Amino acid sequence: MNLQKKEYNEGYDRTEFYSIMGKFFAEKKYRDEMPYLINTEEKEWRLFYEEGVLAGFYGHEEKKELTIISGVYVIHEYRHSEVCAFMVEDMLLSFPAIRMTTSNPRLLTILRRNDFRQLSRRGCYLTMERVTPCQENVTITGQRSGTIINLAEDSTQLRIQKEPVWTSTT
Repeated sequence: MNLQKKEYNEGYDRTEFYSIMGKFFAEKKYRDEMPYLINTEEKEWRLFYEEGVLAGFYGHEEKKELTIISGVYVIHEYRHSEVCAFMVEDMLLSFPAIRMTTSNPRLLTILRRNDFRQLSRRGCYLTMERVTPCQENVTITGQRSGTIINLAEDSTQLRIQKEPVWTSTT
């Protein structure tokens, strides 16, 4: 699997963003799946594509000493692929302290395999957290084959980070 990543960081083109993402915020079928999906001025987004087709996305927001991840979503046709695992790997390589709330069993399994711990439970939602002292200590559980290419149009859209690189093992 080869995924391409497009980041929508601070000051991003909202017209472009909503031309891709608008249906997820507006259509009932997506609202039913993601009742808490919202966008704020502070939130930034990462969209993942396979061969030019949107496969998944998540939002992130920097808070005091940690990154809040929200809106993790894999498009129905990609749910039996490794898109979710790739997105979690991207999170782990990008943010040293992560917190998210989810009720998705598949995502929870991937989070637990990657040393997230449960902080709380509210109804069917679990709040999970992982804190890594420094980025070099990130351990990714499982083996994936594929590549992620960043589709940012210019360097101002990129956050200073180690870019995740996944290479094919086949």
